[in-house]
Amino acid sequence: MMMQIHFLLTYQCTLACEHCFVCSSPSAEGTFTPGGIREVLDQADQLGTVDTVYFEGGEPFLFYPVLMDAIRQAKERGLSVGIVT
Repeated sequence: MMMQIHFLLTYQCTLACEHCFVCSSPSAEGTFTPGGIREVLDQADQLGTVDTVYFEGGEPFLFYPVLMDAIRQAKERGLSVGIVT
């Protein structure tokens, strides 16, 4: 059975919606780094059962360079990519 990885790229968001299940807001801090993403994808390679990764948030496009690097890393491994914004 193939599996998916869902990266919560950041908690930061342009809004602070009451219904947000990750409690994102403009004042939230922290983001995955390209190195952290690489570590997780390396582990996924070892498992051999991951075929798709999703990058979510918060608002993942607030960290566009990190998001683009993450997408590149995933595509280089032959993984399908989705973005939830």
